[in-house]
Order: sequence, then C-alpha cells, then structure tokens
Amino acid sequence: MNNEIESTEGFSLARDFPELVEHYLRHKERNALDRNRDILYRRYGLVDGTIHSLQDLGTYHGVCRERVRQVQAKILVNLDKLLTGTLRGRDCNIDRRYVEQYSDLKAGFEEQSSFYTMPEIEVEIQRHLDGRLPTRWLPLFLDVLRLQRVKPSGTKPEMPGFGGLWMRPGAVCQRDANGVLDVLREVHREAAGESLFNLVVRARNAGAGNADDSMLRALVRACSRLEIVEEACVRPRFCMLVSAVDRAWRILAEEGRPLHHAEIGRRINQREAASGGNKVFDARNVTNQMTVDNRFVPVGRTGTWALAEWEGIETHTIVEVMQRVLHGAGKPMTQDQLSAAVRECRPAKDNSVKIHSEDRNDIFGRTGDGRVTLKVWKMPEARSRQTVKRTDPDAFLEAVWEVAANRCEMFLSDLISELSECTGVRKATVRSWIGKLDGIESTKGSGRRSAIVRLDADSIDFRPGSLNQTQRGRVQQEIRRCRLQHDTQGMTKKQLHHLVARNVPCKLPTFYRYLAELEKEDEPVERQAA
Repeated sequence: MNNEIESTEGFSLARDFPELVEHYLRHKERNALDRNRDILYRRYGLVDGTIHSLQDLGTYHGVCRERVRQVQAKILVNLDKLLTGTLRGRDCNIDRRYVEQYSDLKAGFEEQSSFYTMPEIEVEIQRHLDGRLPTRWLPLFLDVLRLQRVKPSGTKPEMPGFGGLWMRPGAVCQRDANGVLDVLREVHREAAGESLFNLVVRARNAGAGNADDSMLRALVRACSRLEIVEEACVRPRFCMLVSAVDRAWRILAEEGRPLHHAEIGRRINQREAASGGNKVFDARNVTNQMTVDNRFVPVGRTGTWALAEWEGIETHTIVEVMQRVLHGAGKPMTQDQLSAAVRECRPAKDNSVKIHSEDRNDIFGRTGDGRVTLKVWKMPEARSRQTVKRTDPDAFLEAVWEVAANRCEMFLSDLISELSECTGVRKATVRSWIGKLDGIESTKGSGRRSAIVRLDADSIDFRPGSLNQTQRGRVQQEIRRCRLQHDTQGMTKKQLHHLVARNVPCKLPTFYRYLAELEKEDEPVERQAA
C-alpha cells in the first residue's frame, strides 16, 4: 500500500504522530493546504511556540474567527477518524498497528478514572504507544483524543498543585467539575482540611448539582497538594502546607498532646525530609509564629505548646500552679508532696518546683520542719540560714601560725575547733585545709578517738599547687603584698591597679570591686587596732 506510513524501526504512534498529521493534511486538505496547516500549527504553538487566538488567525487569513474554529474542529475530528481507521478515502490508509495502538490507549483511559493529571497521561501514552510523544505535540494529541481540560470557573487562576487536569468526554459535566474544583481551591490552604460531606454540600450549593464523593475523591487523587485521610477528610499534604506554623498545627493535632517547641521543630524537619522537601525550619522561627497565632497556647514558661481548641490543658506557670495547690490544700506541704501535686496539674520537674519554692521568697516561705507555706498565711517561719564566713587562705595560715607559736602538740579535734572558732570557717573546710599544709605531722594514738598533731611553726605553709586560689584571692593577696613592699600611701586606685596587674592581670572594674571587698574585710581589724 503506497500511502501507508512505514518505519524500519517499528511502529510507534507516539513517535510518528507528527508525520501522520502531515500525511492527513497533504491528502485531505489539498484545496487549502497552506491556510489550514498554518491555522492548525499556530493554534497549538507548533510554529514559534506561541498559541495564537482565533481572532488573530482570522484577521491574518481574511476570514472570521468562527471559520477558523470550524477548520480546527474539522481537522481534529478527521484526525481521530484517521487514527481509528474510519476516515474515508483511498489516500488516507495507515498501518493497522497505529490503529491498534490508538484503540488500546482510548480503552485504557476508559477503564481507569474519569480525571487524569498530565504525568498520568504521559505514562499511559508511553505504555500504549511504544514511545514518548514530543511535548509540543501533546496538546494537539489530547484534543484529538477529546480529553477535556478542567479549568476553574470565571477568571479564577488554575489551582496550584494540579499541573493540568483532564477528564474523559462525557464522564462528568464540565460545570460540575469546575464547581468541585472551586471548592477544593478553598481547602488547599486550610491546615485542618474539610470533610467530604461538607465539601459535597458546598459544591452543590455552588451549582455543581451532580457532585458526589466519587467525583471529589477522583479530583483529590489528581491533585498533588491534597490527600484524603481515614476520617474522610480532605486536607493539604504536609509538604504542601503554606507556612511553618501550619506544619506545627498539624504535628500537634496528630500527636494529641502538648510538645516542646524543640520537639515540634525536629518533627517538622523529619516529615519535610521524608516527603522529599528540601526546606529546613528553625525551632525559634516556629515558636515566634506560634506566639502570634491564636490557635496555639503556651504551657507556662517551659517552652511547651498546646492547641487552644484542646480542653483541660493546664497553661499556667509552675508558680501559679504551686500557689493554687497550696491554697487548695489549706496547709503547708512538704517539698515532695508539693512536687507531686504540681505534676498532676501540668508537666514539671521536681527540681523546678524546689527552685521556685526557694527563690520566690515574696510568695513562699518555710516552716520550722521544712514544709512549704504561703507568705499570705503569715505563719511562723524557720530562721534563715546564716551564710558561712569566707576566710582568705593567708588569714587561715596566720591563725595556724598563731596556734603553733603557743602549742607544738595537741589533738587534731582541738586544733580544728580552735581554728574554726577564730577564723569562722566550717570545721569540714578547716580539716580539708589542714591536709594541704606542710609542717604538721599527725599520729594516731592507741585507744584514742582523735589523732595527735605536732606543729612546726617555722615550716607550716601550703604545699605548692595544693590550694586552687580564685582570682579574687590572688588579686587581694597581690594587693596586700604590694602594700607591704611598696609605698602605696599616696597612690590612687588606678595607680595601684597598674602595680598589681604586673603580676596578676585583672580588669579595672573587677579590681575596684575586689579592692572594696578587701578594705571592707580589713576595716574591723583597723578599728580594733585603733
């Protein structure tokens, strides 16, 4: 058969479709070949990539726009007949294998859903036509197949996430499909989504009288932005949510309990990575957005967040809950009892409750047996602990020298008591410091409860490196040394700082503070000497 399209590499309708179109034009549009070819090619952007309007083509060829539409419609109908083998004419025969491929493709579309996305259409074409159709020829081929484009009604732009949606002719009324699409447009920005029942009602109220669950499910399946969950709820996919705060809402809604903001940020990034997204969300930015969003409420000041719609969630601070618990009990409570009662109301660590009960002296107090009370009750409180006097190591060493000058042997317990009394240092600290001194020998006598120590006043001193002196001690010790070895009587504080800083570096404000503390400690001694 001379007019058949043959290929030495096999038959592929996807690959040979442009040749079949040209084959049809040469044999069936001979009388107005140039005009009709130009109309067809420019209507589908096959000349320069620009899709021209009916009016522009009518003006160019000197005909009305209706005539251009008729030419286009006639060519589409005849191309479908050509591919199905029903086009009359001896010169329009094509190989039956093209016809079989085209018939298989149409049957495949009829067996599946009523709606198709562009990726699904491309997969079907490649599977049935043994090849991939060139992208610029795809719109013409879809019109030959009579697949209808689903577009929003009026002047509304195409819904994001569809990427082009098509349906089989006669499967669904175009008005109903457009009405459902308009309803779904409002859902894809709602983090909570909407039930299928409500969507069907809204679609029918909007004019889509034949809208039903199956139509909605088909349209949702064709949209990459939406999904249907088990509760028959249509909602945006997690990676398609508009903002980070919507993702945070979804995380909390699925978890059903309060979460810390760091945990919320971690789960958002995990879900984003699992869905193929490349965004990384900072937990601080998520927290800032939740702060100004009335859908969220903080659980005290712990960094934990809950949804405002939840009932029975405690959102007060730990201090407020502690006050409420004590007021409810009507009597002082031990620390353990108070911590357990607070944990029943909201998440809280025992250490946090203890710190608040000790630091908030304006609200809480302590009874003699250590129970927590409220200041407003005006109950007798335990005497506050006296702070232990801190003694400079040099002062301690001088006290040891003074004891050794009077006695060269004594019980260790007596030495500790005497040094603690004269220096104001706790006995445990005195015992520790004695162990760091040279010139003191200790022997354990038989039958005695305390060791006997022998003191050598000439060799008593701290062992090198045994005392980790603080910066405050080093600076004050250097001040004393400078005052003994230099004439500092007429020096200003700044001049004294330069002298001290040669051996012990110290910033000027810190030096002033240490100097004031030293002068305050030495003041009682000077008065007593006077």
